Amino acid sequence: MITFDGINAFVSYLTFMMWPVQDLARVYAEIQHSIASAERIIKLVDSPAEIRNKVEAGIASTLLGYIEFDHVDFYYEDRKPVLTDFSLKVNAGEIIALVGPTGGGKSTIVNLLCRFYEPSSGVIRIQGRDYTIYTLESIHSRIGIVLKSPHLFSGTVRENIRYGRLAATDEDVEEAARIAGPHDFITAMANGYDENVGEGGNMLSVGQKQLISLARADLARPELFIMDEATSSVDTLTEALIQRGMEALDEKPHYIHYCPPLKHYPQVK
Repeated sequence: MITFDGINAFVSYLTFMMWPVQDLARVYAEIQHSIASAERIIKLVDSPAEIRNKVEAGIASTLLGYIEFDHVDFYYEDRKPVLTDFSLKVNAGEIIALVGPTGGGKSTIVNLLCRFYEPSSGVIRIQGRDYTIYTLESIHSRIGIVLKSPHLFSGTVRENIRYGRLAATDEDVEEAARIAGPHDFITAMANGYDENVGEGGNMLSVGQKQLISLARADLARPELFIMDEATSSVDTLTEALIQRGMEALDEKPHYIHYCPPLKHYPQVK
C-alpha cells in the first residue's frame, strides 16, 4: 500500500529528474541555433568581395584634385538603372550639394565615389585618372563620411571619437570635438568624455550622435568630406550646431592624411 508520503516523495524525485532533462533540451536547442548562426557568419566571411583591388593597383599619394563622373551608368539589378549617363565634375576645395527626390540616386553617387560599388559603365576619375588604379585602402582612408543614421559603438564618448584615428591622443580627440561642436554637451555630462554611450549610442539623442560622428570624421583628417543627409533627422537647433561644425571644418586647411605605403603596392602620384 502506497502512503501519501510515498506519493509525495515519488513526485518530488520525478520533478528533480525532469529539471536536468529540460535543461539538457534547452542547451541542445541553443547549440543548434548557435550552429545555424555560425554557418551564416562563416558563409558571409567566406563570400568573395565584389569590389577588389586590381593586380596593378597602387596607393594614391593624395585624393586632393578634381573628381569627375564621366557618363556613369549604375544599377543594382539588371535592367533597373539607378543612374543613367550621369556626369559631374568637382574641383578641389569646392563644396557641392546633391538635391533630389528620395530614391533619386544621391546615396548611390556617394557609394560610387567611396568605391563601395563601381560603375556599371562609364568612368570615375580622381586627378584625371580612373580611380580603380588606386587600392581600396588608399581611397577609404582619405574619405570622411557622416551618415543620415549615425552609428556609435558601445563604450565611452572618447573611444567612439577615437575610432576616427586610433593613434590620436586625448588632446586630439578633444580638439576634434571642439571644432565639430559636441565638446559643450560632452563636458556637461557627469563623466565627460568617459561617459558610456550605451549599445549603439542609445544613451544619446540623434543630434548628439551626429555631432560625435562629425568629430570622429574630423579626427580622421580626411581629404574628402561627405555628409549623406546628416541633418535630416535632427531638430533645427541641432542642425544649426552641425552647420557651425561644418563651417569650422571648412575653415581648416586641407588635410593630408598619410597612408603608409604597402610593400606589395606601388605608390601612384
